[in-house]
Amino acid sequence: MLKNHQNKKGTVLTEALIAITLLMTASMVMVAIMMNAYSTIRISRAYLTAQNIASEGVEAVKNLRSTNWLSEPNDADCWMRLDPMIECNVGSNYPKIKDGYLAGFNKLSQWRLEEASGKNLLDLENYKKAMENYRLYFDGSFYTHEEVKNGISPYYRSIEFSDVGNGDDYVSFRVIVQWDENGTIRSVVRYITLHNYFNG
Repeated sequence: MLKNHQNKKGTVLTEALIAITLLMTASMVMVAIMMNAYSTIRISRAYLTAQNIASEGVEAVKNLRSTNWLSEPNDADCWMRLDPMIECNVGSNYPKIKDGYLAGFNKLSQWRLEEASGKNLLDLENYKKAMENYRLYFDGSFYTHEEVKNGISPYYRSIEFSDVGNGDDYVSFRVIVQWDENGTIRSVVRYITLHNYFNG
């Protein structure tokens, strides 16, 4: 009878150890799943923000075209002026190919493009320290290239023109947004072609 009682104690102890092991394994699996889900949400949020920043860059160039049309409706050559406040001069009213531009606002709160300082196009992978002129700052509501105290964001944006057609027919450009996510350079790129419908 005493021997039977000792076997029960051993069985209960073994069952308790197995239950604790299963509980710990299940807990570790749940923690791993939760950490993976958190990481996925963080990366998705960063991509969504970058997509919105890229869309804003595209809309800035479209709005610039429309503003130029409205301010100079009888001059089809002025449709891609970099700043609607600057006089329209043939030869200086188009962006340069293979240069990086920053989107911002002029004194009348109209979109304008400003050539980025430096020789390099946006490339965080190879020239991170030389890319500060493309950095975006968050002012609490908007991302801007203008420096904001305590508003440094991880995002960089450039608008780069690749083709200007015959000068007054169309322009092709890309908006690239890059950021450093824990040592991995991520990017979102939008390719757009805009046409000058008023020409001709």
